[in-house]
Amino acid sequence: MANEIILEARGLTKEFKGFVAVAGVDLQIRRGTVHALIGPNGAGKTTCFNLLTHFLTPTRGSIFFNGQDISDWPAAAIARLGLVRSFQISAVFPHLTVLENVRLALQRRQRVDDQARALLDAVGLAEYEARNAVELPYGRKRALEIATTLALDPELMLLDEPTAGMTQEDVERITALIKKVAAARTVLMVEHNLDVVATLCDHVGAGAWRGPGGGRLFFRFAKPRRDRSVSGSRPCLRRPRAPPSQPTTPPASRCWRCATCTPGTANRTSCTA
Repeated sequence: MANEIILEARGLTKEFKGFVAVAGVDLQIRRGTVHALIGPNGAGKTTCFNLLTHFLTPTRGSIFFNGQDISDWPAAAIARLGLVRSFQISAVFPHLTVLENVRLALQRRQRVDDQARALLDAVGLAEYEARNAVELPYGRKRALEIATTLALDPELMLLDEPTAGMTQEDVERITALIKKVAAARTVLMVEHNLDVVATLCDHVGAGAWRGPGGGRLFFRFAKPRRDRSVSGSRPCLRRPRAPPSQPTTPPASRCWRCATCTPGTANRTSCTA
């Protein structure tokens, strides 16, 4: 059981001068699966990512990767260990070519050009290798960012809203790409598009506010429910509908002029309608 857990957080908390952004998050990510964190904007999902990768230092709590406590490790060391993330805003070098972007991520390796071209081919960017990154459509830039993330050979990829702001065609392309790369590694993602979550994810963690004062986030993880009545056999993220309420007697119509008395009854005071 312990070997199945690749990433674990215990009591993860982040406070900003009294404002609690993330409160007591406990999570376990199983090896070889795709997990999603969902929740409203501003709930702290990206803050949670920043804590797991030590772009922010936790106020309290512990983080374990492959059973090793990495709570105090710097971000660069965590990335070299195999825990690599992407960002909400596309983080590529705009005035370098597509190939040069991936070569930079591979600079510690041998035979860089061959590996860079193999990664570009894997994410569908082989024909764009000589083009500057700034010239790519937004969806292709996100694919390039995934390629540079894969260049670090991660065991666990953290993807922060990988399909945000995309056209439907780009969403479908990136969804297929994530599904492809997830076949050989673990993925934890923040995503607002529930169709993407339903297509890709084995487990979903829903974040919500709690406690007075707001700004406090916790996650409850569950497997998506399979519901063939909704969309074939894909996971259903919708809540079961409540049974219809009992019909009630419609109220008597009110006077069009005063909206108080009931025409045709004794309930007429000063209205002359």
